Amino acid sequence: MCSLPLGKPTARLLQEADIIIWDEAPIMVSHKHLFEATDRSLRDIMKEVSPELGSLPFGGKVAVMGGDFRNNLKLIVTLHHFVHPLWFDNKGGFTNEANIPHFVKFYETAFREYHEKVHLWITFNECNVMLDERRG
Repeated sequence: MCSLPLGKPTARLLQEADIIIWDEAPIMVSHKHLFEATDRSLRDIMKEVSPELGSLPFGGKVAVMGGDFRNNLKLIVTLHHFVHPLWFDNKGGFTNEANIPHFVKFYETAFREYHEKVHLWITFNECNVMLDERRG
């Protein structure tokens, strides 16, 4: 069953569309349930127009899917790139050792939430620049 209320503007827009251009489709295709949910939703919406459309893939809509289907792009995250919150800076940034636990908590949270998606973690971007600034 479609969670888009039938007869509402979004459902009507989908019913009137001639083509659906789906960017970043590999992300959805890699999660089969999202792909299938989209198919079911479009079938539900389109069967209101014509019962036969409810039996066709994507409700009979032409769907052009784009993106990197090779899926060879790796996500690299830099956790600190020369900027940090103003409150952190006002408390002395990294020159105040008492602030380090705040940053460690940020790292732990980021890793816990995104570890399955990130290929490579970079803690500090160009840490040599940060060291030079401290000396200078």
